[in-house]
Amino acid sequence: MSDTKIGVEFSATTAAAVTEVNKLSEAVRESTTAARNAGQEQQELGREVNATRAAKVAATDATRKAKDALEIHTLTVQKFGAKSAEATASEARLTKATEEATRAANVAAQSLERTTKSAQAAAAAEDGNLTPATKRAAAQLERMAKDAERTSGDLN
Repeated sequence: MSDTKIGVEFSATTAAAVTEVNKLSEAVRESTTAARNAGQEQQELGREVNATRAAKVAATDATRKAKDALEIHTLTVQKFGAKSAEATASEARLTKATEEATRAANVAAQSLERTTKSAQAAAAAEDGNLTPATKRAAAQLERMAKDAERTSGDLN
């Protein structure tokens, strides 16, 4: 027997595999970017909800002050008369408090409207599969809308 060496030559084309790996890499990159953007959108929505809550609290406080000013004015008129200097000063404070309450209510309404649109956009982007954060934001906005209606009723 003689020693014979046999060599096998192997060649493969990897171009197709490289193309598929590149496609997969791009898909992963897109998914990562989309997830990062969704996270940023959720954070922005959270900030908007917090700003809306602060505006609602300010409107409620301003409305309470206007109601207090009305009570004080009524008592002042009863005690000193409608033409008194005290009643005039009280009326000026009432007017200022009412204007501030109206301004604060308008700011809160605009903030609520803006945040509601952002929440609706986030919900639409989630294709009906709402994340827990979006569900919480929607529930908070619903409560704030009810509070805004009650506050508006207090002003009128």
